Amino acid sequence: MIRTVAKRGFLVGVDPETGDLGSRDCLDATYDVLRAYRTRHLTPAYPTEIPNLWAETLVLWSDSALKPR
Repeated sequence: MIRTVAKRGFLVGVDPETGDLGSRDCLDATYDVLRAYRTRHLTPAYPTEIPNLWAETLVLWSDSALKPR
C-alpha cells in the first residue's frame, strides 16, 4: 500500500486527466496505509474532511504534543 500511495501522487482539486474533483492528500495516504494494516475502529475519512480534524478522532492522538514549547 505504501508503494501505491507513493505512485499516485498528491492532488487536491480537479484532476487534469479525468476532470473529476477529488483529493489525494496526506489524510488519504494515512487512511489507506492504516486500513492496509487492518487498524480497528478507524474513523471514516470523508472527501471533504480536514486532515488535522480527522487525526484528532484517532485514539490517544493529541495536537498539543506537536506544538513547540
